[in-house]
Amino acid sequence: MKYEYYPKRRAEQERRELNEQILRLLQSGACEQSGVTDEDIFNRYTGDGGLHGLRRSDYENYNAFSAAKKELENGQFFTPPPLCEMIVSALRLSDTDLVADLTCGMGNFFNFLPNERNAYGCEVDPNACAVARKLYPQAHIVQGDIRDYERFFILTLFAIAHEIEAMGQYSGSLMRVQLAVGLPPAHFGVQAKRFINYFNGRGAVTFQFKGKPYAIFIENTACFPQSFSAAAATVKNLASFPRALVVDIGGFTADYVRLRNGVPDMAACDSLENGVILLYNRICAKANAELDILLEESEIDRILRGEDQDAAPEVIALAEREAQEFINDLLSGLRERMLELKSGKVIFLGGGATLLRRQIEASGKIGQAIFVEDINANAKGYEYLYRLQHSGR
Repeated sequence: MKYEYYPKRRAEQERRELNEQILRLLQSGACEQSGVTDEDIFNRYTGDGGLHGLRRSDYENYNAFSAAKKELENGQFFTPPPLCEMIVSALRLSDTDLVADLTCGMGNFFNFLPNERNAYGCEVDPNACAVARKLYPQAHIVQGDIRDYERFFILTLFAIAHEIEAMGQYSGSLMRVQLAVGLPPAHFGVQAKRFINYFNGRGAVTFQFKGKPYAIFIENTACFPQSFSAAAATVKNLASFPRALVVDIGGFTADYVRLRNGVPDMAACDSLENGVILLYNRICAKANAELDILLEESEIDRILRGEDQDAAPEVIALAEREAQEFINDLLSGLRERMLELKSGKVIFLGGGATLLRRQIEASGKIGQAIFVEDINANAKGYEYLYRLQHSGR
């Protein structure tokens, strides 16, 4: 760990003022003169998330409120340091492992890496990028759109090599690859063609992976909508459902897409800012304000999974209450978008849905719920749909 983390709940105005102060000091190069250390920056800068200044009551529905927030803050929420530490610890990285965070924000994951020189990051927001570069000067951090980030292609090559090895298909000659990839449903229509073109037309590519030479040629790339792909590969008789809604609850967003007889309706899909990170932040804030307790995300996770037998009853009650309210808000937001939840099937995907299954089932808002707990469901879906697409069926 490079910087110690000191969790502190701050009001919006204080967050805004600290952000502005830090950015001014960075621009003038006066941090050291002002007595502001890198560790201070790590603990004080919080980005634009939640500083939109908008009120839900000023908008006709959640859809309009969410769209206005996205315009102002670009969906920016940094992964909390305790969660970054837990994930990096689980990966058991060595000094020689290369790590890339393709939407790195202020670089919170880099704080826990064993070798900063092997960290690669891309961030579209210039302010967050400036903070990340200040905190991790030995990391390779660029400011720009992930779709123009060439190192993303290099990482794709490593992933392809890994799959070739896993399938026992390695050859010392040129290997021809068919690539199946995915995008969130809300971005699929606009970005799918550009994403396909990003991979195609590169000719033969040579590289080294784990000491072995590779020569590959990407013959064809196909792109499919996430969430729908997972449902297509894991839910039996999907095409027989006259109407279904797929809801994928992740860390930062909840993606949804409506299906009619198994076909995605791309006019009824979007990403909502209802990921479980938001829930964790709510619980942490309430526990601090109401119980004077500083909770970590890992503790909340264990409580919601029913695995923490030592937590105080009032802490468990608070976490359960907030989790139920979180799910109720998410489902109400879907209904505001004129999405039917009771007469058709609702297919829940993602770690967030698995974590909050009890709350979903207790909400009383779902008619027929189907839960897909396979964490590889989207990847399996891409392969399934690609084979289906190229089989002539």
